[in-house]
Amino acid sequence: MADFKSKMTIEPNANLFNKGIDTGEKVQNVPLTALHGFPNHPFKVNIDDDLQAMADDIREKGVDQPIIARKREDGGYEIISGHRRRKACEIAGIAEIPTIVKNLTDDEAIIIMCSTNFHQRKTLLPSEKAFAYKMQLEAMKRQGQRTDLTSTQSVEKLSVEQLAEIVGEGREPIRRYIRLTELIPPILDLVDKGELNVIPAVYISFLDKDIEQPDILRAIESGFVPNVAQAKMLKEVSVNEGLTPEKMFEILRSEDRIHEHFRIPTGSVKKYFPAEYTDKQISKKIVEIVAEWAKNQMRSKGDAHER
Repeated sequence: MADFKSKMTIEPNANLFNKGIDTGEKVQNVPLTALHGFPNHPFKVNIDDDLQAMADDIREKGVDQPIIARKREDGGYEIISGHRRRKACEIAGIAEIPTIVKNLTDDEAIIIMCSTNFHQRKTLLPSEKAFAYKMQLEAMKRQGQRTDLTSTQSVEKLSVEQLAEIVGEGREPIRRYIRLTELIPPILDLVDKGELNVIPAVYISFLDKDIEQPDILRAIESGFVPNVAQAKMLKEVSVNEGLTPEKMFEILRSEDRIHEHFRIPTGSVKKYFPAEYTDKQISKKIVEIVAEWAKNQMRSKGDAHER
């Protein structure tokens, strides 16, 4: 077991750049036009306020941290770490960027690419985590299979445990995120937008991609957003007997909507409470008010019946 972990080529984020400099790897200026994105790069490069601020800073001070790349067989370089810095340079009108060119295998490149983004990015979308976790886990498993271990199950278990330690995420959440890669893109977009929760989405990922997932997408777009219990039922029916549109809507229209949460905009109620009230106190008071209202409703119905 120890031999497996010792052969994993995973580096702490803090050492990724220093390693290249300490071992004599040269920093060189590479034209932006010679730099190509990493194949199936799971992290989005959005032109947002943060990227614009990075571009402004680079325009004023230059690039303070080299990107990491490797040579491509077809010419030019493949970015391992630094897709946002390259884009910021492009926005800033800078033609070249300091680059450390490393000699990396595909798996080493994947692990460094994912690890640096996990540590450098402030927020990650569920889809970004899903595909990045999957890529890195597969690379780690391939590295593990080159050791003395003969059990594929042992390799996978160690890989998941190590990935969990690297990214600071639990093993089960990692497995759930990876499962999201089985969703069709429009449903995964709904998860990214927060219109569909992760756990119901995990159950939906077991539905057939060609027929059942498009059907549930249309249902969600029509306002039938499944909760955990309903999504679990959809999966069970799909796996055991196949999910027809009729059965799907029967489940989605069911009253068994446990664990539902009503969302009340904070600003719409907070102004009616003392400033020192915490959110927990406000929530408790709202429940008390609703309970009293329900009692009054029942009392009114009883009086009306007696009359």
